[in-house]
Formats: sequence, structure tokens, C-alpha cells
Amino acid sequence: MTSLTLRECEIENVIKHAKEAGLKGIEWGVCEKHVSLDNNNNVEKIKRLSKESGIEIFSLGSYCYMEKIEECEKNIKTAILLNAPVIRVWAGVKAPSDCDDAYIKTIVSNTRYMADIAKEHGIKIGFEYHNHSLTENAESAINLIKKIDRENVGLYWQPNHILSVMENIKERKAVLPYCVGNLHIQNFTPEEGYKALEEISDALSLYFGDIKNENYNLMIEFVKDNTPENLIKDAKQLKKCLINKEYKNEKY
Repeated sequence: MTSLTLRECEIENVIKHAKEAGLKGIEWGVCEKHVSLDNNNNVEKIKRLSKESGIEIFSLGSYCYMEKIEECEKNIKTAILLNAPVIRVWAGVKAPSDCDDAYIKTIVSNTRYMADIAKEHGIKIGFEYHNHSLTENAESAINLIKKIDRENVGLYWQPNHILSVMENIKERKAVLPYCVGNLHIQNFTPEEGYKALEEISDALSLYFGDIKNENYNLMIEFVKDNTPENLIKDAKQLKKCLINKEYKNEKY
């Protein structure tokens, strides 16, 4: 799960609820109650409680938009202290159609700088796969990764609510070879916000039914009403989809 799924919970309760849901690890998000880039006061606590509970630290979930070097430096410093194997970042704040060459060049240059430092510590950089960024679609995302040209830089992936199931599967197929191993999962609609994963169980099986647990971390990102109870329900539903061996998407 991402810790921001339970943004209002204290660190110990995030870990507690992750254990209750039968989850393996957590992406720790940058927010007031979890990880701060300015003082790192909670980092040792997260590491200690995670080790005691047998919960892995999957990544640092940052809101580094790769626009400023100072922003990159704070995030890489925090990830090193946290022993996070991946830093989740954002490819700017503009859709590909709104980006000029200078803006793309800045994102590429800053990512290379961050990636070169991260490599020395065995850390990967993974771009959030999201609208209103350079990873808004498969073509733009792959082009960005190729421009950056660093072996420890890749992509996350998550279904896009504005695309059909067929379109999402095609996007996933295209970008999966470039993924760093972390995938986000949620059921979101602009009209109703976050809803239960049970409502999209068939789509989940198509999106993730062929994923091998040893190669990918599937992380629940946000649940209905932000409650631990709904986290547990969604975790059970996701496990059903992964256990289901009737996965077939040949028609897509």
C-alpha cells in the first residue's frame, strides 16, 4: 500500500493496518505525518517499526516534479536515509502537448542528475504514470525514459480512469518493459471519487492477473473514505484477482 492511503494515521497505525490487511510492504509518502523532506525526524521510526513488524519499505512516494535541483537533492537524501530502493517522482506538471523543448530538457537533465546519485546507493527512480505530466500516455512516457537514458530510471503504471479497459491494457503492455517494478492500484472516477476495488474485479484480473509477485509490488493507492476497513476489503479483493488463474486477455 501507499502510506498516503491512510494519510491521517500515525506511522505505527499505518503499519498496523497494513499487517491487518495482509500486505507485504509500504510506499512511504511525503506528508506531515509520515515522511518530511526538511527534518527526516520520522525516518528512523519508520525503519525500526517496519523491521519489527516484518513490513518492507517499498519506496519513497515523493512529489518531486523534477523541475528544481534542490527538490531532487532533498528527495535523494531522504531516500538514502530511509533505505528506500525506489523514489517515486513526477515528470513535471504539464501534459505532453503543453511542454516545450526547454521544459522537457529540464526534466531530463534533473532526472539524470538525481539518477546518477541514486545509482551509487542502489536506488531506482520511478515516474508516476499520471495525467498532466510527461507520463500521461505510453508514447510520451517511453520517449521520456529513452531521452533520460539511465538504467535505474523507469516508470510506475496504473489504470487511467479516462481510458477503457482495452485502452488501459494496451498502455500497460507498452510500458511494462520500462517499469521499475511498482504498480499503483485504485478505483477512481471524477464523479464519485475512490470506490471499492470489488466493483472493478474483472478489470483488475485483466490488468494484474498475469503479474508475478516476485517481479512487481502491487500497491493499493487510496481507498473509499480513506478508512482502514476499506483498505482491508480492497486487499482481499486484489488477492482474489491475483490468485485467479483464469486470466485471459488475448483479445486485447
